[in-house]
Amino acid sequence: MNFSQLNSPTAAAFLLFLALQSSAVAQGKTVESADEWRYTVAKGDTLIALVERLMKPSTDWRDLQRLNRLPNPQRIVPGTVVRIPVGLLRSDAAIAIVSVTQGNVSVWRDTARLSAVPAGTELRPGDRIDTGPQSTLAMTFIDGSRMTITPDSKVLIESLLVYGKTGITETRVKVDAGGVESQVKPMSSAASRYVITTPVFNLGVRGTDFRARFDPTSQFAFSEVLEGRVIAGGKTSQIPVSGGFGTLAQVNTEPRPPVKLLSAPLLKGLPEKLEYVPLSLSWEPEAGASTYRAKVFQQDALDRQLLESVFAKPVARWSDLPDGSYVLQVRSIDADGLEGAATARKFVLKARPVAPLVSQPAEGAKVYGDSVIFKWSESVVAEKYHLQVASDKDFKSLLLDRKDVTGGEYKFAVEPGTYFWRIASIAKGDDHGPFGEAFSFVQRKIPESPGAADPPAIGEHEMAFSWKAREPGQTFRYQVSSDLQFATSAIDAVTSEPTAKFAKPAPGTHYLRLKSIDADGFEGPFGAAQKFVIPEPPTPWWYYLPVLLLLAL
Repeated sequence: MNFSQLNSPTAAAFLLFLALQSSAVAQGKTVESADEWRYTVAKGDTLIALVERLMKPSTDWRDLQRLNRLPNPQRIVPGTVVRIPVGLLRSDAAIAIVSVTQGNVSVWRDTARLSAVPAGTELRPGDRIDTGPQSTLAMTFIDGSRMTITPDSKVLIESLLVYGKTGITETRVKVDAGGVESQVKPMSSAASRYVITTPVFNLGVRGTDFRARFDPTSQFAFSEVLEGRVIAGGKTSQIPVSGGFGTLAQVNTEPRPPVKLLSAPLLKGLPEKLEYVPLSLSWEPEAGASTYRAKVFQQDALDRQLLESVFAKPVARWSDLPDGSYVLQVRSIDADGLEGAATARKFVLKARPVAPLVSQPAEGAKVYGDSVIFKWSESVVAEKYHLQVASDKDFKSLLLDRKDVTGGEYKFAVEPGTYFWRIASIAKGDDHGPFGEAFSFVQRKIPESPGAADPPAIGEHEMAFSWKAREPGQTFRYQVSSDLQFATSAIDAVTSEPTAKFAKPAPGTHYLRLKSIDADGFEGPFGAAQKFVIPEPPTPWWYYLPVLLLLAL
């Protein structure tokens, strides 16, 4: 072709490329350029055939002959390396494949929104992806590189190209808000491109594990490199960022010099199994950490992110999560907003079926008698319950361990003492849920009646009873009535001493009964009633004087 056949930018680039190559050859150097692809000639190859097979239709084979200083385009020695400018190679539009979506994800193509974005959906150049809160999309590019779009993000696929069978690919993604996390495959050709653009800087990579974010509110862009190397390009500067370092910049400023990322937090002490929601997962604070980002992934699908939040303290709290096996990932965030290396820990959540709510005995309750009645609310999903009673709070010394309890209560005979009890729900299919909170209670004997009182001491105006106390610290209640059924009581009093003194009642038959009251105020039953009689007083002599006077007449 003639250069007049090319548009001016392409022609200019190609002329510059030729000039550089000529200069390098003149100096006896071999130039490794990211703007060229090198092809090793096989037996039977000709320059004209290579142009027809690999390059754009308008390419003139004579330009390639001059670039490579080939004397005979019809006969090239096998093994010869032919340099081909990437800009002249034939390219085809490539696609990305959605591997997983989670939550509220929208893909806009032109002005239309795709009705659904399941795994396997093909994404094309020009597609815009929006993720909502706690929502992600993961995709795989044609070279095997992977990208996850994080929650609350707006991302545009700018370019996806593949250059025939050269192995050269071009991936260009723009982050307008939120972030992406990329695992880029090592590139087979120096001419391949993987570029993340933001309103602040562009990130070019050649096989690495890195993150990129842009915050529209603060107008800051961030990038953290975990492995490999990234070139952060501003308007006037190119900053290399190696693994373990990060950079940031604000709109209209250049990327800052790389700083070392914070170390991965230590997730010591996290339980392997959790039995309660809301979730609460804590870890050791990391020196230099201002906040922490915590994520939860499905254990058997590590590209399926379920939860993500930033926490001010080293503890992650979420309201709910279905039962299952998960991975918790935590990383520290420094004062500038750069996020460090992540630590991951597996855990299992088994919080269902939820244990029933208990009603009695409550924590610290005192139960009187030779048995206790446990009561709880019946669960709509439970077929039966697992009830345990132990003499220790760790439930190592079990007195009762039944997995077949039905209904909402259970009576259990127990000696006086301190005990602990707990209950779990068992759903259909013997699906055993976690035990609820353990409660302690004290079993006590019912306070015994003081028994029979000693015979009363009857004075001229008052009388007194006394009896023996059975337990230290008890008080006593006594009642006096002329009715054996004690429908009405002439006296109903409490005394702290095992004795009762009261005004002598009217002559006649009366009844006394007693009960003991423990120090905590629990009253035992009344004992048997005791009868006592107040005799009529003797008749005075002057009462008979009228009779004596009549007899004397």
